[in-house]
Amino acid sequence: MSLPPPPTAPRHPSGASPLPLLLLGVLLLAHLALYLLPGWLVAERRTPLSPDVGITLTVVLMLLFAALVALVARTPGRRLVATLVAATTIPVQIALHVALRTADFSSIREIEIITAWGATLIAVVQVAAWGIARREGGVWPVGLIALVVVAAAQWVVRFDVSQLVTDVVPGSGTTSLLIAWTIFWAWFVMPVLLTGLLCFVIDEATLTSRSTRRV
Repeated sequence: MSLPPPPTAPRHPSGASPLPLLLLGVLLLAHLALYLLPGWLVAERRTPLSPDVGITLTVVLMLLFAALVALVARTPGRRLVATLVAATTIPVQIALHVALRTADFSSIREIEIITAWGATLIAVVQVAAWGIARREGGVWPVGLIALVVVAAAQWVVRFDVSQLVTDVVPGSGTTSLLIAWTIFWAWFVMPVLLTGLLCFVIDEATLTSRSTRRV
């Protein structure tokens, strides 16, 4: 007669702290404020934000995200790898900043392409860093493909969306501009958050499937 296996603790304790998600929400609000700040200063006829100040604030947010990834990591090994992966976005962002300030572009389209796909690369790496810190299986990275696909679709319809927002948001005052820019911010940020959620769902589904097969 064989003895039953010893009981194991659940993978996700019901009392898990909501603090990491709250901190992520704070970083998102800070990111929104930084996104709106340059346009608000121009609309209010105030001193424009210096590009060097802008990149400094962006790097600070990236460092805070890397610190958050370290906080939520499940193990010390994951903490090290995830933090290093998140930190790689900093030199990429700085390189983009330098290129946009010094390179001799022949058209606005080139600037749009570099900005859009540089931002997409950074977003993919940041979602991957969170997944390395939190996910438990090995299938979840497939979900990252969704972010690239959505970014490509957004690039195709960018002018139509811009016109739609312009038509929907009335007026040309500061308040109207802030509303429009907030919509644009959400348009680009929501796919990143939803990709992270998709990776979580894939991870949970594959882990549950393996557990069921073992039973």
